[in-house]
Amino acid sequence: MDAFAKNCKSSRKEEKKKLPLKGFSLPNRPGGALYDPPADDAFRTALKQDLHPSIELIEIDSDINDAVFARTLVEALLRIAKTPLAAGNGSD
Repeated sequence: MDAFAKNCKSSRKEEKKKLPLKGFSLPNRPGGALYDPPADDAFRTALKQDLHPSIELIEIDSDINDAVFARTLVEALLRIAKTPLAAGNGSD
């Protein structure tokens, strides 16, 4: 967590970071061998305390490998690129 938070803290621009609430890796999602909600909560709590105030943390109710999380990241990237996402592309 320290490396991630340190990387985030080094930014001085307004940023938005996305964080999945249901697992940070395939084995860390519900039912996986490394699923540990208390450890994940501790990570999120420490991260929130260490983030630079200009960074907005957006928590997504999915695991990192879920299509919902991927779509959220793609939509954010397309907003930066100012390109609309066509309906049906990647939403199925």
